[in-house]
Amino acid sequence: MSKRWRVAIVVMGVLSLAATASAEVGPVAADSKPAHQLVQFAQPGTPEAVVQAALVAALVEDEDKGFKAYLALIHPSRTGKRRGRSGRRGASKSVDRIRRYSWKRFRKQAPDYVLTESAGGFALVRTDPAQITQSTRMVRLFLAPINNEHRGAATPIRLERSGDGWLIVANSL
Repeated sequence: MSKRWRVAIVVMGVLSLAATASAEVGPVAADSKPAHQLVQFAQPGTPEAVVQAALVAALVEDEDKGFKAYLALIHPSRTGKRRGRSGRRGASKSVDRIRRYSWKRFRKQAPDYVLTESAGGFALVRTDPAQITQSTRMVRLFLAPINNEHRGAATPIRLERSGDGWLIVANSL
């Protein structure tokens, strides 16, 4: 094979690769954002309803009243009230930690996630797992910080079944 043919084959190969790469990637709009599912009236008994109730609790002006409402939505495994633990001391320490850390941050950042002029409505980016069935024990809901332009990533709230309903295990708000 002559030197000319080798050069021609290499050039054609490079051009072919460049065309394939640009066709697969395609242009990305700078202002493209992921589609959100707006949750304004969550169905009772769903993880979305628990998250909505928690956001409403965070927006209550009376901090003590809001915290009591929020605490009622926390899984017993996190509040120290699960079976097998003895004494109130463990429970009171757990509740104190929730109030000082998780609740404080959640209350401060909740307005970033609540739809304007709604009662705790929010933008749901995705759930993990995507499909929630009767056998699903844990789920993560990813909320979009729609009211804060400086935060781009969706933030998870993890819930676990408790009896017939769902309760919050952890959140990153």
